[in-house]
Amino acid sequence: MGRRAAILIMLAAIAGLTASDMRASSRTPPLHWAASRGYAAMVELLLRNGADIEQRDLIGRTALHRGARHPAVVELLLQSGADVTATDAFDNTALHLGVRYQPVVELLLDAGVDVNARNHVQRSALDYAVRNGESRYNLAIIERLIGAGAR
Repeated sequence: MGRRAAILIMLAAIAGLTASDMRASSRTPPLHWAASRGYAAMVELLLRNGADIEQRDLIGRTALHRGARHPAVVELLLQSGADVTATDAFDNTALHLGVRYQPVVELLLDAGVDVNARNHVQRSALDYAVRNGESRYNLAIIERLIGAGAR
């Protein structure tokens, strides 16, 4: 979805359509689309216009899962009541998907995510943080996860 579709979504919201009325051509709910791209202002606009914060996409992901790389989006969704314990079709939490991003890890831990949740292949966020060892920031993330009780 390009800039044109984003503008159409915003115009539809301003025109009074709810997010449930709007669907992207790719079957991606508009809230998921905006969250995945880090468009916090659009996420806020969609939420104010009735977007279902817990709507699932085709693989069971919520907007929180889709926005897990973007701290501003994660913070906004959590403040708006997103379920930090939600899992997708593969039992991933937003922490599994956002474990590479220190600010996201902090936000999710502060919101009470289960630091030891395991997905369908029995991996935790700590497992993924250890496997993603190419970044010097991973050590801080690993230490934070362990400090929060990760095993």
